[in-house]
Amino acid sequence: MIRLRLLGGFALTGTDGPPLPTRKAEALCAYLAVSAGQAQRRDKLAALLWPDRGDAQARHSLAQTLYVIRRSFGESGRAALVSDSRTVMLDPTLAEIDTARLDSLATSEGTAPQEIASLYGGALLEGVQFVSEPFEDWLSSERQRLHSVAVTGFSRLLEWQRDTNDLDGAIGTAQRLLQLDGLQEPVHRTLMQLFAKSGRYDAMIQQYQACGTLLHRELDVTPEKETRDLYDALLAARAGTGQAPAEASATTFRRIALDDTALPDRLRWVQLPYVSMSWGADEGSVMETASGTWTKTLKTLSAFVIRKHAAFKAANTDYTRVVVSPPSQLWPNCSAVPGRVSHPGLY
Repeated sequence: MIRLRLLGGFALTGTDGPPLPTRKAEALCAYLAVSAGQAQRRDKLAALLWPDRGDAQARHSLAQTLYVIRRSFGESGRAALVSDSRTVMLDPTLAEIDTARLDSLATSEGTAPQEIASLYGGALLEGVQFVSEPFEDWLSSERQRLHSVAVTGFSRLLEWQRDTNDLDGAIGTAQRLLQLDGLQEPVHRTLMQLFAKSGRYDAMIQQYQACGTLLHRELDVTPEKETRDLYDALLAARAGTGQAPAEASATTFRRIALDDTALPDRLRWVQLPYVSMSWGADEGSVMETASGTWTKTLKTLSAFVIRKHAAFKAANTDYTRVVVSPPSQLWPNCSAVPGRVSHPGLY
């Protein structure tokens, strides 16, 4: 039986003939495979792939390409291509086609989500170069449709994995979903929760930052309030575990907020994006960031970077023994050493 893989590229196997020699042959074979079981009119196929030729020449090119496909199918798969003087069809009972399997799984129950995840290797005919404008229009539409089917399947798989407490599987599926559509903010929230549940708080923080960066770049918006609130709640949960903050990367910036009613026994670490040195000099000035609206008060130490893991350990032992070196324009080069609490000088 012939096998056609169209998701993520084009591959024809299970035949005993030569490979398809042209892009037009692959395109025609793929079109017939996606619509397997449906008879396609020859004049429609000719116009789809050879729109710049006259009717007679286009139909002749179609006939030649069908001959090439039959030769490629070989003796074992020749019967799969059914044609007469008016129509052409690929017999779905004589061919295994990944797009047809994906469609059948879309409404299936049981293990369908797992199979969809393994089946969807990428966009329909990914990497196929320009064939013709009508074909490109059809290809774009089918790609969107199959992409939607795949997203639905991955979403169902993610829900099932969360219900069965398969954290590693759910994390992988959520990441795959974001590869398909990175603007799905609910999936970012799910992934943040999964990272936190598995104790990977640094990955949770990075996921929140990635979400904010992507939303700003693509839509010029900040994360939804629900996302920001979840982030704050997960950070609070992290503080409750007593887990030490990990070493910060060159792009990780933190602010330390002081509660003077409990100082120095109670401090709260809050993740923030970079805070500009030009942020208002007066107390009460306001700044809008991806984490919300912030008002400067004399209870707050401004943004800084701590790079040394030992300093964080020291801070966990005694917050009063952390001193932040004076900030420079090169924020990633700031450091922290045991000493005493010191304002970074950004009031």
